[in-house]
Amino acid sequence: MRKHCSLLLSAALITGAALFVLGTPALARAQDSAYQSEQDRERSTEAYRDGYRHGQDDARAGVRNDSPGDRWTLAGDRTAWRDGYLAGYQEVQAQAAPPVVVGSDLDSGPARYGYEDGLAQGRTDRRKGENFRPTSGHFYKDANHGWSDSYGDKDHYKQVYRQAYAKGYEQGYNGGVPQ
Repeated sequence: MRKHCSLLLSAALITGAALFVLGTPALARAQDSAYQSEQDRERSTEAYRDGYRHGQDDARAGVRNDSPGDRWTLAGDRTAWRDGYLAGYQEVQAQAAPPVVVGSDLDSGPARYGYEDGLAQGRTDRRKGENFRPTSGHFYKDANHGWSDSYGDKDHYKQVYRQAYAKGYEQGYNGGVPQ
């Protein structure tokens, strides 16, 4: 019986030692994995913040470049950067949106199209060092971007579009600050 207990005790010790030896790398891998996950989260948050700042800067400059470049190489980081970029870009764009007065021409399609087109052209002209020229662009001259029969009278559409285009151009040219 003693011999039998001795064998059982020896087997238990050997099994325990084997589990300890084999389990230590698994535990280390699990800890490394948790540490790596935390690093990934922090890096993704940093990528998001970096993209957010770039998006805001680009929107203010009137350009759009939503490529994260070479800094963010992991797919998750690139996705986080693009999400941040889009959020930052849209925030600045929303701040520069035309005032909307429900029930007026400023609430209409032609005003939205005109304002956005003028804003983009004004920013482009400022960035290129062009003179202030809100009525010289083809969008202003044609004044039919976005028009469809559903808007009714085309002449009225063009009138509203041009007024909004001029306001948008002025804001874009002057850095988004109404004069």
